[in-house]
Amino acid sequence: MRKLSLIMVALFSVLFLAACGSSSASEEKSGTAGGQDSQSDWPEKIRFAATGIEGLEQLQLEFEPFREKLEEVLGLEVEFFALSDRATAVTALEYDQVDMVMSGGAEYVMMRAADENTQPVAALTRPGYLPLIIAHADSGIETIGDLKGKRIAMDSVGSTSAYLMPSKMLVDAGFDLDRDIESYLLGDAMYEAFLAKETDAMTITRLNYEEMIEEEGEGLFTVVAEGQELPNDLIVASPHLPESFIQHLQDTILENKEALLEQILITGENDKFADSEFVAAEDSDYDGLRDAYEALGIDYQ
Repeated sequence: MRKLSLIMVALFSVLFLAACGSSSASEEKSGTAGGQDSQSDWPEKIRFAATGIEGLEQLQLEFEPFREKLEEVLGLEVEFFALSDRATAVTALEYDQVDMVMSGGAEYVMMRAADENTQPVAALTRPGYLPLIIAHADSGIETIGDLKGKRIAMDSVGSTSAYLMPSKMLVDAGFDLDRDIESYLLGDAMYEAFLAKETDAMTITRLNYEEMIEEEGEGLFTVVAEGQELPNDLIVASPHLPESFIQHLQDTILENKEALLEQILITGENDKFADSEFVAAEDSDYDGLRDAYEALGIDYQ
């Protein structure tokens, strides 16, 4: 009888261990499947755009090596999405026409206002990225106050450095933008207009001003006003992307930041990022731009 009991105990132990092993295998299999399920809503390809670049040809010229490297590190197809102007990026993100946008801070603020689920992914630092207002050296304009009644060339409304913050500088100096100065929003044509003396002054970044001095020569222009350093340019993710994929996108970009930046610079079209690095981006980094929009009475929402 005792022998039979021992046999039963041994048999029960074998069955118990087998059940445990089966349960562990089942749990392991379930965990693997769960990992796959968590990526089931991830996109099969990424549509990439950049604000301030109009047309597919220019986008390819400036970002094709970056696109190829991003495709490699993500293991996903990345295709270009051409924008006709800065405002198009806001609409394209809102209506799920694009997944990822290289953007300036001012445009990002508008994107976020259109859909609060729009996410900042990674920022590109810009040492010395600050706005200037310059004038012709022979214009008699030496201070910001001298600009009253004058003509100033600016970029489009979506430009952080050549519209939004210089306009805030004028308001802070006591200007009524509707009465005290004639502003011309000319996009890239502002350079030609200013150099042809069709305007008395122009907004420009410090880096672009230094490049203009190299091309045009010393002593032709005067820096009338200099603003504070501006928020970084950044990569923005569509509000329609899953949160888990956005986190994966951020992790991948930051893990491969040197290689990706190298491909942005290799074209020779993005020298403004020569001293940059990719860092994590936070929405609060752009609160100063929201304040600027409000100070100018611009409804960015």
